[in-house]
Amino acid sequence: MDRSSWWRSPTPLVGGGQKDIVIAIKGDGAVLPGFPPNTTGAAGCDAACYVTGGYDQNIALGDVDGDHKADVFATQDNAYLSLHAGTGRAFDAAPIFTGRTKFSGIRWMVDYRLAQQGYADDEAVDEQAHFTNTAPALADLDGDGVAELIALGSIQNAAQTDREKGVGLFVMHPDGTRPAAWVAPPRFPGYLAGLWDFGANLVGITNQVAVAEIDPAHPGPELVFAGFDGKIHAVDAAAHTLWSSTYTTSAEVWTGGVAVADLSGDGIPEIVFTTYGPAGGSLVVLDAGGNKLHELVLGGRGAMPVPTIADVDRDGDLDIVVSLKDGEDHTRSVLVYEVPGSSGNCLLWPTGRGDVRRDGFVPPP
Repeated sequence: MDRSSWWRSPTPLVGGGQKDIVIAIKGDGAVLPGFPPNTTGAAGCDAACYVTGGYDQNIALGDVDGDHKADVFATQDNAYLSLHAGTGRAFDAAPIFTGRTKFSGIRWMVDYRLAQQGYADDEAVDEQAHFTNTAPALADLDGDGVAELIALGSIQNAAQTDREKGVGLFVMHPDGTRPAAWVAPPRFPGYLAGLWDFGANLVGITNQVAVAEIDPAHPGPELVFAGFDGKIHAVDAAAHTLWSSTYTTSAEVWTGGVAVADLSGDGIPEIVFTTYGPAGGSLVVLDAGGNKLHELVLGGRGAMPVPTIADVDRDGDLDIVVSLKDGEDHTRSVLVYEVPGSSGNCLLWPTGRGDVRRDGFVPPP
């Protein structure tokens, strides 16, 4: 598995009454046995495995069952999620989920009772998650040595007639059950913009979570992310909201997500992100409490990707690498900002999806 590449597709592969959007390729180009998992039968899926297309970098790779082997957590363009072992086997759903044998059959209703039931009581009112733009993460939140699954989903009514209901933060075990603190997912219902693409190749907000210890007073790591409400939110490992920081009041300013690293050298991390939109964007730095420290206006339409923080010139100071949406005079598409006095010993979530593998996985300590 260490030498395999994982791929997602927006168009499902169809066969044998099943659909697939995940495949694994070995370094020599051969397909890993067990993949594609559903259409080959390796997953063991039945009629209640609800797979459809997926978008963006929507895979997390890491051990979620404690067997020291990587598992594949994939989000998709509906209210369901997929979870496979490295053999292609689909993880089983807990018996509490009526008529569902596999994790990929669980409908992620906001109300836990309805999720177990598998359908809404009133589709016009009852709410569910939708994971079109969700980039998932895996991290041990409760300190038991095994990672939980984390997915920030947009919220809509079950009838999908009201889709601008903000975001919900879901944490789950590999059988689909929710830890006690996360039975009711934290909700951030405000909506300003970002669910829909703006046009002119400006895409909507990616629902991705950065996992990092930003407040030692709270056990476990914190989860930091952007909502659709123009705010960056921080939630602790017990599902308590620590703070919400407004970065815009404009429906035309968005962000792709945050990076987390200590820029000041004081042992306390900062939160770094860029914004983008038709009128431009900025590089923004918040402190660990969500207070704005710096904002630097970028050229063009700003920067859609999460910035990367690293010592790129090997001088001992950290640098912030920003990939612009529009290059300056068609020559400069990447800007590098040096941060004097910083050091590389506190890079908690230094790039999009957490690391250069883009796997969204925080190994247990």
